[in-house]
Amino acid sequence: MEIVSLGGLAPGLEIDDIFEGISQSRNPRLADVFYRLNYIEAYGTGIRKIQSECEKIGVKADFSVTNAAFRTTLPNRNAFQPDISKEAVIEEKILQYIREHYRVTRKEIQQAFGLKQTKCVTILNMLENTGYKMKSGSGRNTGYQINR
Repeated sequence: MEIVSLGGLAPGLEIDDIFEGISQSRNPRLADVFYRLNYIEAYGTGIRKIQSECEKIGVKADFSVTNAAFRTTLPNRNAFQPDISKEAVIEEKILQYIREHYRVTRKEIQQAFGLKQTKCVTILNMLENTGYKMKSGSGRNTGYQINR
């Protein structure tokens, strides 16, 4: 994806400045409205967030500037596959954890492995879909145990 902002950088800013978190709005009133509506959480953090997210998948965003435009080219995140071996290791550790504790809750697994709820549910569902009959109960009484 390519994002182009016409007009280049604000006067007095260099491209190195934006990588240091220095920000200067062209329209301070509009920026203030977006800030108050929580569309932006802080000034000067966007470039660092873009770089951090790209780093997580092992790619880099491209930033270029001319007098007429500032251009950001973002790689397609869907084109990069996650480290399969890392996922497999986590899945195996979760299975081992369940075996050792006989019956556990999703929250216990989340806490034990530092996972977010969505990621934990995804892994548990994937394990269920590959033949592990683990889920028992429903709602607050949902638990996981190995019933292969």
